[in-house]
Amino acid sequence: MNGASLLAAVLDDPTDHVAKLILADWIEENGDGKRAWAWRWIASWGRVPGYEVEQPNYFWGCGGDEWKRESSQLPITIYMSLSMTSGLGGKYFYDGYEEAYEDLVQALVRARNDLRRRR
Repeated sequence: MNGASLLAAVLDDPTDHVAKLILADWIEENGDGKRAWAWRWIASWGRVPGYEVEQPNYFWGCGGDEWKRESSQLPITIYMSLSMTSGLGGKYFYDGYEEAYEDLVQALVRARNDLRRRR
């Protein structure tokens, strides 16, 4: 399998965390340990973007009770590292799973790099 087909498997069923781990292994085997670490974090924390039917958009949230889907909630340090423009209600909106996951992977890598610089 190649990276595109592994990513497609993740996007076909975002709740399949084993597929995310397989993708992470492939990414690491192809020389990108930071992105592999980010995908492992996503899988281990069980994160899946939320979906707004009214918008319709996918989102990451931070804040707790006001969102029904806990799996879309991120720790504040990761949430603050997202690059997308904030939407209403403290959510970051995306057109699809791929865009949402890509921004989260980039945010995780940025946050990890920031923490390492502070040490």
